[in-house]
Amino acid sequence: MPTYDCVVIGGGVTGMATGLVLARQGLKVLVLEKERQLSGLVASYKIGSVSIERFYHHCFRSDKALLATLDDLKLSHVMEWKKGTSGFYYNGHIFPLNSAFEILRFPALGIWDKVRLAIGTRTAKSQLSRISELDRISAQQWILSQYGERVWRNFFRPLLLAKFGSEFSSISAAWLINRIALRSDREQSGEILGYPHHGFELIMRRLSEELQTQAQVQTGVSVERIICRNNRVEAVESSAGTFQCSSVVSTAHPAALQSFTQLPPDVAASLSSLRFQGAVCVLFGLKHPLQSSYWLNLGSSFPFGVLVEHTNFHEIPEYEGIKLLYGITYLDPSTSPLYKLTDSEITEIYVQRLEDSFNLQRKDILWSKVSRTPAAGLIYRMGLLQKLPPATSAIRGLVIGGMLRQYPERSINGCLEQAGELASCVRQSLDPYTLSS
Repeated sequence: MPTYDCVVIGGGVTGMATGLVLARQGLKVLVLEKERQLSGLVASYKIGSVSIERFYHHCFRSDKALLATLDDLKLSHVMEWKKGTSGFYYNGHIFPLNSAFEILRFPALGIWDKVRLAIGTRTAKSQLSRISELDRISAQQWILSQYGERVWRNFFRPLLLAKFGSEFSSISAAWLINRIALRSDREQSGEILGYPHHGFELIMRRLSEELQTQAQVQTGVSVERIICRNNRVEAVESSAGTFQCSSVVSTAHPAALQSFTQLPPDVAASLSSLRFQGAVCVLFGLKHPLQSSYWLNLGSSFPFGVLVEHTNFHEIPEYEGIKLLYGITYLDPSTSPLYKLTDSEITEIYVQRLEDSFNLQRKDILWSKVSRTPAAGLIYRMGLLQKLPPATSAIRGLVIGGMLRQYPERSINGCLEQAGELASCVRQSLDPYTLSS
């Protein structure tokens, strides 16, 4: 039976980064991924000679862990920083919201609404020290107290409805303020965002290659059971066999982890209380741009809450003139009829609405691709901070990571940020004599 110091369950960004940290520290590591390729939600389509992400991605200048990883992988030069323009669809019209002049022209808010919104955006970062307090307050309550009813009704309520559906009123102010602070890196003409010249696929490939030079990696492998004895990890059973190990880092969905082993009651209750939202994302290749903004907020009246027109932000010759447009719907995969439809049925719903609202011509659609996930991110309800389980428990050697370690927002940076913490938990759980030679 193969023996490892640590088996990492999940080959997404967190799993790869954690496995690499542990392997570089001298541990014998095995990473198991159920899909045929690594990268998780940062996986890409190969279209012609270029790669484009299945789900839209960009990054921020405050993403220190991501920038440090790029430096480590000798890829700092691939990141490009550009203006990401945004707009708001209101009463059948698109209103750009980038410069002060454009914001002043937005008819849904009064002048004092806009002044208060501008001040709130600039001071959001100073609120981050109060995250634990804001976790207990709803975003709706905080917006009403800070900006007033019209800002809530005409601006934030449609956005929260589009993002969280029926859960919108339960979302915490902590999530919202963190999001505002994150998006406050602005110049006079718009927000500054980062994107790798040829996409995130190169970064994921280089991270995967580095991992595979230092650790064992197996894809297309389903974990069946984590074997524990006397509250200590002993082995992992999988579709590829049984692997003896002294520790496990699980980055799997909490429901999957609970199916792998019997967890302590407090951990099981904590994991069961967490709620995730799914996502459906349609990527279109078009002959012509649909509109002029990179990020267009649509509100809850559309089957998709936001349009992300990638080539209005980043366009390179390798795209060969094709305009790339994402339409994204966040939903509850267990109850949403949309999630259960076929790819062609989903695409048809999107196309019909784009025809009606944006005058899209079907002859301008070159191709389309649909991706979906049952767990795009946590639903950041009030009180979530107190419900998140610790990384370790009474089961020695079991370390819990992944999306539930990202609070109050999930990101590629957050995936990388937790790798060091998870690796430290593994090291603390191991006795010197248990390390493989």
